Amino acid sequence: MKRICLSVLLLAISACSKSGRDKTPNTPSPTSTATPVTASPTASASPTASPTETASPSPSGVDLTREPDQHRASAFECSKPGPGNADPKLQGSCKKDKDCKGGKNPRCVTRGGGHSLPMNVCEADSCYTDADCSSSSLCQCGQTHQCIMAACHTDADCGAGGFCSPSHDANAHGGCFNAGPSGYFCHTPQDLCRDRQDCKGAEDCVFEPTAKRWICLDIYSMCPVG
Repeated sequence: MKRICLSVLLLAISACSKSGRDKTPNTPSPTSTATPVTASPTASASPTASPTETASPSPSGVDLTREPDQHRASAFECSKPGPGNADPKLQGSCKKDKDCKGGKNPRCVTRGGGHSLPMNVCEADSCYTDADCSSSSLCQCGQTHQCIMAACHTDADCGAGGFCSPSHDANAHGGCFNAGPSGYFCHTPQDLCRDRQDCKGAEDCVFEPTAKRWICLDIYSMCPVG
């Protein structure tokens, strides 16, 4: 009986010893650390905005948006002059209206004075409306109504916001003796003047056909005397 109990005890001790050797300590695995994500810098808008486009100024710095003193907003009809005012005591080409022939409404008038002696001359109109002139001219109202050269007939011919203005002849004494304009032209972005306000002294703002722009030109001081 003792022998059996001893054997059972040895078997139990052996089993417990084997069980202890087979157990592996439960060592926790090191905690994995997540790599921090660095956000890419936010793209910021360029602080410098593109420059606003502005209209090119006149080469002379004048205000090309200003309305010129004289321009032709629309076509109109010239009034018909009355009878001539000739003084029959004066010399000249006529004494009365019946002495004058040709043209529209011929009449005998007295002209002169100042640098020249007064005398009687015949005058007549060539037009009363633009329809009386060719397509390249218009009817300019004046002492006598005459067809003159026209690169434009009204402001509308010069585009949106454009102006069609009268000009003395830039290549002659166009301002002498209060002569009327020699033609009509559109204003341009290259103009050096808008009207006579932008000029000095005896200068006037006229269209220069070679440069094709309006410039200040002395057309008065060189007028012939006598």
